[in-house]
Amino acid sequence: MAIGMKILLLLLVINAAAFARREDEQQRHEHRRQRERHQRMFEDLKPQEPRVELESDGGKLEVWGGRGSGVFEDANVAACRTTLKRRGLWLPSYIDAPSMQLVTRGGGRVGVISSRGDRRSQETTFKVEKGDVVAVPQGVVVWWYNDQDRDLEIVGLADVTESTRPASLRAFHLAGGKQEGQQRKEEERRRGREEEEDQRRRGREEEEEQRRQRREDQRREDQRREDQRGERSEQSGYGAVIHGFSTEVLSRAWQMDKSTVKELLQSQSEMGIIRLDKDITFPDQEERDNTFYQNFIYRFGKTNPDIRVRDGGELRELNSYKLPVLKQLGLGMECVQLEQDAMVSPNWFRAHQILYVMEGRGKIEAVSNDGERALDTDLEKGSLVVIPAFFPSTKIAGSEGFHYVSFLTTDKPMISYMSGRNSVYQGIPLRVLSRILNVDEERAKQVQRAHERESVIFPSESSAARRRDGQRDPRRREDEKRRHEEEDESRRRQREEKRREEEEEDRRRKRESEDESKRRGAWAL
Repeated sequence: MAIGMKILLLLLVINAAAFARREDEQQRHEHRRQRERHQRMFEDLKPQEPRVELESDGGKLEVWGGRGSGVFEDANVAACRTTLKRRGLWLPSYIDAPSMQLVTRGGGRVGVISSRGDRRSQETTFKVEKGDVVAVPQGVVVWWYNDQDRDLEIVGLADVTESTRPASLRAFHLAGGKQEGQQRKEEERRRGREEEEDQRRRGREEEEEQRRQRREDQRREDQRREDQRGERSEQSGYGAVIHGFSTEVLSRAWQMDKSTVKELLQSQSEMGIIRLDKDITFPDQEERDNTFYQNFIYRFGKTNPDIRVRDGGELRELNSYKLPVLKQLGLGMECVQLEQDAMVSPNWFRAHQILYVMEGRGKIEAVSNDGERALDTDLEKGSLVVIPAFFPSTKIAGSEGFHYVSFLTTDKPMISYMSGRNSVYQGIPLRVLSRILNVDEERAKQVQRAHERESVIFPSESSAARRRDGQRDPRRREDEKRRHEEEDESRRRQREEKRREEEEEDRRRKRESEDESKRRGAWAL
């Protein structure tokens, strides 16, 4: 008995030591990973292609972000693009992060279900079109439906800073089929347990640094490949949550007999996106007096631009002053339409920018804090790129123009410009500016006054030249008009002077005539 107890205690000690070594190894691995991540943060800003996470007859879902996604992980954001075909339906779901959804193509219907705790939830369905924004707090249920002939495309951004899994996005569907790949997940877990048992048997693995390093490298490579393949099983499943509950629970919750519950669950075969056999019609909602609509939806297409520049373009801002729910989300947006060859003044935001191209082509340049160009690339329709907070950047339109939106990780965007009417250089004393730029004051003044009549958007050089010519022509006409008026005034004065001289001559002659008459009369006497 005593021997058995000693053996049992020895086994417990061995297991505890192995567990402690494993925990210590995992912590060191995580610390090393975090160290490497911080060292490479925002190193590669090049645009990335999205990965297809879900595809069916009803449409598809493409995602940017997740663990190992580089700049998206660094910025703690994830983006997605959902395309719904005719009669395509995105099943009702909620995600674990605040998000903004922008309709970039087509139109359709969106349903938003706002939970009110122990009170009745409020559901509202609205018609949406290109340029409409839907703000979705975390945990709020949303569904989309395409009732038009052309595809409905929605681009969304989520702030995953406080999501349930680091750098990842999780969607929880309320209807649909069971998560495919569940068996693969279980197999991966079983293989992981076997590897842990193997590590415990080897015992001295920690002393063999070279072998451990190889395993670490292999694990990182496997993780990288897994991230590239997508994260369906690891980060965001698309199976309906109802399949996770027991039949007894659903039977009580829905007040339904168990056989009916089983039949209902078995009828759910497709996941995430489905295609309906027939159209669904919806009554039109009165938006004008609907405070629910005002709380969640903003229509860029029905607003006047905040800034409009002739031959340059337009800029519209969306912040928590215009849509108060954004204060809860901590997100904002900027919508910019540039004319041919127009340019946005170099600027920086105090937040990350996630830029998505809606139409046209353009170029973007961004600079890091070490003075190196961190990004210099051409963008086209469908491109998405991340510009880190405080990195100065500029956008230049191509010959087709350039229409893009910037999702911002702040609800009150603050922006600083390096040229134009609001240039930060204008706030630096001229003498100081000439010294720090190592130029004379005339050159420094040129930097301060560059585009001083323009704000944010600069027209193309040819448009600016035509504008300057157009500004010079009125001045020339004004000068000519003034000169003509002066010449007319001079001629008028000359005529007036001549008239006065003639009148004076007439009076003189009349006096002489009168004097002559008087003299003749005196002689006659």
